[in-house]
Amino acid sequence: MTGKKRLISILISFLVAVTFIPVLGQADFAYGLQGSFSASGKVGGLYQSSAQYNNVTIAWSAYDGAQGYQIYRANKKKGKYKKIATVRGCSYKDKGNKKLGKKKYYKVRAYGKVGSATMYTSYSGILAAKPRVGTPTGFYTSSGNASVTLGWDKVPGATGYQVYRSTSASGSYSLLGTTKKRVYTNTSLTKGKRYYYKVRAYKKKKGKKYGWFTAPAEGMTALNAAGGFNVVLAADGTVICSWSGVTGASGYELQRADSANGAYVTIAETAAMSLTDSLTMSGQYFYRVRAFTTVNGQRVYGGFSDGGRTSAVNQARSWIGCKESNGTHKQIIDVYNNYGPPYGKINYSTSWCAAFVSAVAIKTGNTGVIPVDCYCPRMMNNFASRTTDKNFTPQGGDVVFYDWNANKVPDHVGMIESVSGNDVTAIEGNYSDSVKRRTFKRGYSLLLSYGLPNYTSNNTVSYIAPDATGAVGAASVSNEDIRAACEEITAEEEPEAQPAEEPEAQPAEEPEAELTDGPVAEAEEDAFATDVEAAEKMIEYIQEAEPAADESAEESEYNAFLVYGICDEMDIDACVVTVTEGDGTERSYNEVVLDGELYLLNATEDGGILEKYTPEEIN
Repeated sequence: MTGKKRLISILISFLVAVTFIPVLGQADFAYGLQGSFSASGKVGGLYQSSAQYNNVTIAWSAYDGAQGYQIYRANKKKGKYKKIATVRGCSYKDKGNKKLGKKKYYKVRAYGKVGSATMYTSYSGILAAKPRVGTPTGFYTSSGNASVTLGWDKVPGATGYQVYRSTSASGSYSLLGTTKKRVYTNTSLTKGKRYYYKVRAYKKKKGKKYGWFTAPAEGMTALNAAGGFNVVLAADGTVICSWSGVTGASGYELQRADSANGAYVTIAETAAMSLTDSLTMSGQYFYRVRAFTTVNGQRVYGGFSDGGRTSAVNQARSWIGCKESNGTHKQIIDVYNNYGPPYGKINYSTSWCAAFVSAVAIKTGNTGVIPVDCYCPRMMNNFASRTTDKNFTPQGGDVVFYDWNANKVPDHVGMIESVSGNDVTAIEGNYSDSVKRRTFKRGYSLLLSYGLPNYTSNNTVSYIAPDATGAVGAASVSNEDIRAACEEITAEEEPEAQPAEEPEAQPAEEPEAELTDGPVAEAEEDAFATDVEAAEKMIEYIQEAEPAADESAEESEYNAFLVYGICDEMDIDACVVTVTEGDGTERSYNEVVLDGELYLLNATEDGGILEKYTPEEIN
C-alpha cells in the first residue's frame, strides 16, 4: 500500500470510530474525559513509613483514579531503576532491601484506564530509604520509691537499648544507661521531681546501628506520705483534718472509715493542706490522706498518712549530729524538760537516750502513743503494744530497746528510721554522746524488744450526735427519760404520818408550772446539800429503775448517757468515757466534777461505784 493509500485508510478508520462511539465505547471515553484518571500528573508524598533491621516500608499519597502503582528501585540515585513490584494500595514493604544502614532509592508511578487503554503517570520524586533498627513501642514509666522504672516492647533484631533522660520534655537529653533488657530502673532520684525519658534500640553490626528515639515519656518517683496528719473534732460534729505538704503533689485525697480495719472511702479531694468533714451519726471514725499528681495521664499516689509516724521519723532525722561535745544536744534536753515530764527533769549530763525518743514524741504531738520518760525500763513497760520477736519487721517510727548485758532489762533505746530488706536502721540519742544512726540485721542478738506506737490513733475521732428529738445523743436516751429521772431524784421523801392538825390559813399561792414536752425542765435548785449527795442519788435511781433491758455494753452506754443528761440539768460537769476491753467488748462510765473534785461514777456496776480520783490517776 502506498503512503497516500495508507493515509486515506487511517482517516476512514478514525471516522468510523467517531461515528460508532455511542455504540461501541462511549462509556470508557466519557470516563476518561471526566478526569477520573489523568496520566498528566505524578505520584506525590513518597516517604519511608517504617524500617526494621532487614527491610523498609515506603508509602505515598493516593493518586486520583489510579488502579494501582508500580515501584521501582535502584542502588544509586542516578543508577538504573528496576521495577520490583506492582501494588493496589499506597504502601510497600521491601524485603529485598535488607542491608542494615545501606540506602536504596525508590520512585513510584500510578496507572489507570483511559478508554480501553492503560495509561501511566510520570514517576514520583526519588526517595532514599535504608533498613534500620526499629523504634521501641509500648514505652511506659512506673513510679517507685525514689526511682522510676521504664519498660518497652522487644524490637526485632535489636542487640540492646539506650536510655536518655532530661529534666524537661523539650530539653537536652543525655545518655543515662545502656541495657540488653527491656526494663530499666533509674534510682536515687529526688522525690517530687519530674523527669523525661526516651529510648532507642541498636544493633551491633560493624559498629552500632541505631534506631529512632521513642517520643519522650514523663516519669516521677512515688510521692512521699503526707506527714503531720492531725484531726480535730468540734462539738457540732465538724472534723478538721490537716497535714503537711508533699513535694510534687498536685492534690490530696482524704479518706474515711468507720472502723479500724474497715473499708476506707474517698470523701473529698483538695489542693490545700486541710479539709473539713461534717459528721451526722454517732460513731468512731478513722481518717487518712494521701497526695497525688498526674504523670503521663495517670495518677501517681504517695503513701497514706500514718498519724505522726512520718513526722516522728523526720524529727529524729533533724537532730542527727547533735552532740554533747559542742552542746547541741541541749536543745533535745530542753524539749524534754519544758514538757514537764512525769518523772522529773534531767540534767544535760544525764544519760539521754530515752529523753531523745520522748522529745521526738513531744515535738510531733505523739505523746499519746509514745511514753514520755527518761528511764528505758519504765518507758518500755509503759508501751501499750510491744513485741520481743527479734525477727519482727518494724516500721519507721517504731521504738527499739537494746539489752547490752542479756539480763532482760533495756539499757538503751532508739527510734526506727527505715527497713531495707533484712537491714534495720535506727536513730539514737546518746549514742556515744551523739545522735547517730545504727543499722543492724533483723534477729540482732542484743535487741530486747520493739515498742509499737499506735500512730493511727491520731487519726481517730469519736462523735456522739444529737438525735432528732433533742436527746443527749446515744443509746436512745431521750429528754423524757432525763425528765423522769430528774423528777424522781429531786422529789422530796414523804414524811411519816402525824396526827391531823387544823391547818393555819395561808395566802393563796400560784400553782407550779408543770414540765412540758419542750426542753427538759431545770432540776429543782438546791435539792441536795452537796454534789456528791446528788451523784449518790443518781446511782440509787439507776440501780432501782434498771432502764436497760439487759446487762450489756448497751446498758452501760445508756446509763452513762442518762447520768450525763441528769448532770447537765443539775449544772454538774460530766463526761462519758467509753473503753474497749481486751476481748473487744465496750463499757461506758462517767467522770464527774463533784464539789470541785474529779470522781469516777459507774451507775451500771452492781451497787454502783463513786470513787474520787487520786492525783496520780488523773495524770
